[in-house]
Formats: sequence, structure tokens, C-alpha cells
Amino acid sequence: MFLPSIRRHIRRILLLLALPPAAALLFLVTALLLTVLPANRNFREPESGIDIYAEASAVHTDLLLPVVGGGRDWRETLNYSDFAGADSSFQYVAFGWGDREFYLNTPTWEDLSIYRTLRALFWPTATIMHVRLLRSPPPTGELIRPVRLSPTQYRLLCNYIDRAFRRQPDGRYLLIPGYSYGIRDRFYEGNGSYQLFFNCNNWTNTALKTAGVKTAQWAPFPQSVLYHLD
Repeated sequence: MFLPSIRRHIRRILLLLALPPAAALLFLVTALLLTVLPANRNFREPESGIDIYAEASAVHTDLLLPVVGGGRDWRETLNYSDFAGADSSFQYVAFGWGDREFYLNTPTWEDLSIYRTLRALFWPTATIMHVRLLRSPPPTGELIRPVRLSPTQYRLLCNYIDRAFRRQPDGRYLLIPGYSYGIRDRFYEGNGSYQLFFNCNNWTNTALKTAGVKTAQWAPFPQSVLYHLD
């Protein structure tokens, strides 16, 4: 009786040790399949419309839109005076959604901690919007993909972005004082919760999907967002 009992305990321990790698493998396989499987497969860019951009880094994605265009003026909800290094000549605005703690306390890779990473991944957390102003459209390349939208599609995209912000009583976005990475970006209070299965890249991907763009069914990685934007 003693040896079979020991064997059962060993098998249980081995199973528990195998669960994290197995879960990670399942996550990666699911992400790959749902990246390759497109949403809005019949999307075609219109001959004329509003040009936007999807921008990726190693772990994050932003959406870049014209400050004024397609019936939308972002200056109505953003104060240019909040951006010390920008003025009315800046023509594009970048939007990124993400984990509040991670965004505010991890300005560089040197500030990255295991605690913040695990907390952002495995516990639903408060969110924040990161906004940057750019003087002109970015050069397209491997990490920046252009997308042209019709006015209707652009309106759907803007509405999706708009809902990610919390507002002041006057309707403007709720600024978080004292936080930025530089003189052309600021942080604003966000809506929604950040979690493993809906992170910053899923937010960007869902924005594009809402606008009818051909993109991944599910996109936890930056490469997933860009995959169909050729």
C-alpha cells in the first residue's frame, strides 16, 4: 500500500508542475490560431477616406489618428495646453489603452518588475489611456501599418476610442496630473479592466474590428494586431 500511495502523490506533483507549461502552450496555440483566423475578411480599403495607423512596439500597440478629420476634432476633448511640447501644428494623435499601475510606474524596461507584470497579467486591474501628439503622419514600415477607413468606419473607430476615456463634468477627458513620459504625451483615466485575455493589444485589435477592418479574431500580441494589415 505504501509504494502505490507514494506513486500517486508523485504523479499528482508531476501533474501540478506540468500545468503552467501546458497552460502557456495552450495560450500560445490559441493565440496563433485566432491571429491567423481573420475577422471582417471581406474588408477592402476605400479609394478615398481617412488614413489611420496601427503602431507596434515589442509588447504594445497604439492607434494613430488625425487630430482633425472625418467629422472628428479631438481638440474638443483634449486640451493642447496639457502637452508642454506640442502646439496647434501637431496633426496626429496616438491612443493607447493599458494597465494603470504598469503604465504609470514602468516608464522604462529598467522599471519592470515581476510583481507588476504578474499582477497585470493575472488580476483584473484599473486602466488608463496614454495619449501622444505627433507633428505629422508617421513613416510606415514593419511596425507601423496604414489603414484607410470610410467616414462611417472612422466614426465607429472614434466612438470606440472615446468610450475608453473617463470624463470630467465638462465632457473633456479626465487628465491624471503629474504623469507623462515626455513633453508631448499625457495620461488620462480609462474605462474597463485590464486582464490576461483582454490586454492593450486586444483593445487595439477590437477597435479595428469594430470599425470593420480585417484583423485577428483575438490579438494578445502586437504581431497579432499587425498580421492582417498588409
